[in-house]
Amino acid sequence: MTAGPPVSGNDCPFCKRLRAHEMLLASRPLAVGFADAFPVSPGHCLVIPRRHEPDFFALSREEQEAVWDIVWELRELLEAEHGTAAFNVGINAGAAAG
Repeated sequence: MTAGPPVSGNDCPFCKRLRAHEMLLASRPLAVGFADAFPVSPGHCLVIPRRHEPDFFALSREEQEAVWDIVWELRELLEAEHGTAAFNVGINAGAAAG
């Protein structure tokens, strides 16, 4: 599998949603969470850093902590709103990971 050209912050669909303040469910100075545009299941959410960086492991410790803070916040939100009892949390780091 070959990766396409790098996506810039201007072309990134997540950055576009962030700039539009589209359906933010949680917000921190370094990260945000929002509903997935094409949910796999009810309550499917995405958490992204505010800075355009496609590799989780290239984020600063503070950015990683902000991402995890929002994961916990969304967990509580989904439990309250959907009665969610189980969760899948995934990280795609690098082009080959998606």
